[in-house]
Amino acid sequence: MSPKVPHEHKEQRQREILMASKKVFAQKGYEAASIKDIMDATSISRGGIYAYFSNKEHIFLSLLEQMMEDNRTELDELLQKNNGSVWKTLLTILDDYRKAEYEDTENLFSAAIVEYGITHWRKPENRDYIEKRYEGAAGIFSVLIQRGVDAGEFKPIAPVDDISRFMISFLDGLAISAISLTHGLMRTGKQMDLFESTLKMMLNVQKPDLSQR
Repeated sequence: MSPKVPHEHKEQRQREILMASKKVFAQKGYEAASIKDIMDATSISRGGIYAYFSNKEHIFLSLLEQMMEDNRTELDELLQKNNGSVWKTLLTILDDYRKAEYEDTENLFSAAIVEYGITHWRKPENRDYIEKRYEGAAGIFSVLIQRGVDAGEFKPIAPVDDISRFMISFLDGLAISAISLTHGLMRTGKQMDLFESTLKMMLNVQKPDLSQR
């Protein structure tokens, strides 16, 4: 009879596999990455990986789910760091995009996400998942912006949900362009300045306290 593995150990091992897999997908792309690559990156046997995940796609989708949860946690931490100011929190997020390196793991993993979406969207079950993920990301921004509205920071000139989708369209477009172009060619800093000004206008920021930026 096999010994029972503590739940905490299972979660830790799953997370180790996911974090190592993220680097593999970033370096090789979704299609080119293999279970063997993930085995090499984790030093875990094929059977050990299959004990947690059924295949490469299961690993990839689980990684996207984990990243969504991590984003929510990081957002809560940013809000605390910025003393609950939603506008300062948004500025921190935009500054992170300004500072992103051309070939860092996050940017390269974005390429794998785009690759997966392009090559797998025709499957009904995958299309549903991609749409669900988009709605989840839009929901995170909508909740954040609404918090600013409720606190009196914003008096938006457009529906909150529309503004959140506008943000995703711009930021995703920037990330996709950064896959194959340099920030110098894209003039990322200038684009971010324009986006910040536009976002400030759309949100109709009432308390633009930038002293702690």
